[in-house]
Amino acid sequence: MNRRDLLKQAGVTLLAASSVRASGLIDDETSEKERPQDLVVSFLGPFCYWPEKDYIKIMAPQVAGNFCFPHLPWVATTANEKRLQWCPETTYHYRLHGVTSRKATYSGTTMCSFDQDTCQKTPPPPEQCLTCPPIAVCPAGSLSTPNASTSPRLQHKTSTPGEEYPCCPALLEIRVPVPDLFVGINPTCAQFTPPRSDGPHYASAVTFLYKNKKKDPIDLRNIRLVSNDIPTGKFDFHADFKNDRGLPSASLRINLSALDRHDDPDHTHAKQVFFQMVKMFPWVDVQCIEFCAPAVTNGNDCSAVQVGPGDDCQAMGFLLNPPQTSKHKS
Repeated sequence: MNRRDLLKQAGVTLLAASSVRASGLIDDETSEKERPQDLVVSFLGPFCYWPEKDYIKIMAPQVAGNFCFPHLPWVATTANEKRLQWCPETTYHYRLHGVTSRKATYSGTTMCSFDQDTCQKTPPPPEQCLTCPPIAVCPAGSLSTPNASTSPRLQHKTSTPGEEYPCCPALLEIRVPVPDLFVGINPTCAQFTPPRSDGPHYASAVTFLYKNKKKDPIDLRNIRLVSNDIPTGKFDFHADFKNDRGLPSASLRINLSALDRHDDPDHTHAKQVFFQMVKMFPWVDVQCIEFCAPAVTNGNDCSAVQVGPGDDCQAMGFLLNPPQTSKHKS
């Protein structure tokens, strides 16, 4: 075989190999387009999670506007974003459309959990709900041996038998279908008085995973966050997932972002945000809280959380579990 024939044969071989690779790429791209994407919905910020039978109600505390710890509520994909509307006197109600409820499995970082209870029909006066919570100084030794006389409660429960609790309204509520996976993320470290046995690391954010299965498919073109009770007109955020094409999942983020990131060595901001959430659930028995403490009584070291999203000791979220038995006073 001469040199010309050898090169010619090599060229045919390379062309054939190139065609195989190109065909493979086309097949991969085609299968990628045909492969259904899962949906990931993340909640970043001090949200409270109230599971119901067919949905999860997610509540934001009164932390927006010209306040002692202003936050901005907004929603975004990797391709588009929009501010959520809010009003300090009225709770706006949002709903996530385009996906059905599943049977949730809980995993990830521990959620700070309390039982559900019932609120009075009439909330407390607005000034009580919109003012900055006072911050009690945890007395020495209170984190291991709480003393009610020296560690005052920041939220007082009702004392009249048979009455329900005076709950401050949420800034906004978002009704979301129950996911396949409920995952606590972004651990932050805190100690409580009275002490808790489920810490010291708690999730400061949450990720919901909706699996896109043949039996229960998700059409990403129909994912929307809407509200019909906005005075200036209907709120309608149509999620755009074009930047997520080719990825295993499409991502939607609902944020409650702090606008003031000043240096706060005593973590006063996180404490105030925490007790602002407690105002919505005054049955929560917490007398004082410390963030990023060096160690806790069960031997776990908070110094393990020093970098990443939890390094600023941000307030954890609340998970309100349905109570096993009624806690109403009788």
